[in-house]
Amino acid sequence: MDTNTCRTAETAPAGPWYRRLPRPALWALVLGGLISLAALATTALLALGILVAINASLPPQRVGMRVTPKGALVVNRPAALRIVVTNRRADSITVEALQLSPSLVSGMTVERVEPPPRDVESVTDLAPPAVPGARVVARQVPAYQYDRALRPGESFTLTVRVIPRQPGDYRGPITVRAVGGMIERELSVHVEPAAGTSSREKRGTGQERR
Repeated sequence: MDTNTCRTAETAPAGPWYRRLPRPALWALVLGGLISLAALATTALLALGILVAINASLPPQRVGMRVTPKGALVVNRPAALRIVVTNRRADSITVEALQLSPSLVSGMTVERVEPPPRDVESVTDLAPPAVPGARVVARQVPAYQYDRALRPGESFTLTVRVIPRQPGDYRGPITVRAVGGMIERELSVHVEPAAGTSSREKRGTGQERR
């Protein structure tokens, strides 16, 4: 009887390995595991934030944008830049804001935007360097706020009334914020001097200025 008992004691499996650790070592192991989990969670949150930032800068899917005109304008003759945003999605979207590149309208006076925005906010625009290696310049530009809802298949037309002031070639993006992203269309505008117009067109321009 005693022999069997001894044999049973000798062949009994040992307990879990962590139970054989001294208490300080066990607590150090638990603490190390918690620190590893915290680091893993922080990394996951950082990656999620990066993905959200990238997604916000991407154009929203199935939202169309058309910009006109693409022809020449004439100094001191009122003109219009039209932006048409079309919802091609199966659900409704919200057109949040319109922003004009300063390089596009630098030779023009923006008279007004139609329909009138609910608010105009000042946002930071990073101007690309004029030459490679030059410093990037941060400028404050207006962002016309709308928050206009568009049903599937519906379009929203924005009209920017401008008066060209200086002849030359102007180029820059027109940006519309919608569905948490940004849609950009590059527009090139050529402005001709007023002397290139006919006498009849000059008289019409003078009447419009009056």
